[in-house]
Amino acid sequence: MSAASPAAAAGAHPGQVLPSAARGHKSIQTVDITMSTTRQFTAPTKLHAGWITFRVGSADSDYHALEVFRVNPGHTLAEVLHDLQLGLSNDLAATALGARQLIHDGTLMGGVVTSPYAPQEASLPLTRGTYYLVDFAEFNLPTPVKVHTLKVVGHMRWFPMPRFDSVIGMYMSPDGMPVFAAPTDFSATGSFLVYGQGDELHEAVFRPIHAGVTDQYISDFYTALDAGKPLPGPSPWTDIQHGFNAMSPGQFAIFHMNLPPGQYALACYVPSDETGLAHAHMGMHQVVTLH
Repeated sequence: MSAASPAAAAGAHPGQVLPSAARGHKSIQTVDITMSTTRQFTAPTKLHAGWITFRVGSADSDYHALEVFRVNPGHTLAEVLHDLQLGLSNDLAATALGARQLIHDGTLMGGVVTSPYAPQEASLPLTRGTYYLVDFAEFNLPTPVKVHTLKVVGHMRWFPMPRFDSVIGMYMSPDGMPVFAAPTDFSATGSFLVYGQGDELHEAVFRPIHAGVTDQYISDFYTALDAGKPLPGPSPWTDIQHGFNAMSPGQFAIFHMNLPPGQYALACYVPSDETGLAHAHMGMHQVVTLH
């Protein structure tokens, strides 16, 4: 790739592969994407195997979530899209079914749940093969989901690996409950390695909370909400979630966040493959500080 100044890179068309000099990495390919409700995002159609950074921003405050995935051998793109459609629906039986089927039909590599505050980056190790990019916000709309096809070619380049300063593990506890293994303090502009274990999908998103909100309050709030009982008080949230999008078990990635400092809950809103409830409603949340 040819070199370019940071000023030139700032004007790059959404979906363009940024020159290496604009990113400060000598060998890591970086795809710059802007998502919005009124304009479909663009993306490259071919990249070299290795660490690929998807730098994703939002032109509005609506929910957008870039996901990169591949289809497992013996299955089809239509099956994976159907699983995602089910998993992102509002019917608990459907979301559970979608989560169960998706484990077999496809592999989610991860992505970015956007923030209008600033772009965030998901660095994914993509080996040779065919991948697909979608915006989760487009599922369950009257129009078909737009799918971008990405061909990854060549021998895998594992190095250099992007740097990170913390680690977030996502797994199922011995009693079958979804949990995080993560710090309680992060840099608001830091990077973390994220990995998934077990037999369920997970995500690691940050949702801003009101001052004084605790994990117990969030649990009590969701318990009452799901049971249709009186809530213990006002909503704990001040905004929607932002961060690292859904990942299949056995995968790992590096995420670079860029969020306002403050109090958040690290949470996972992927549905349980048994009940269909979002993992956060089952206790997969952790109050953290971004500083």
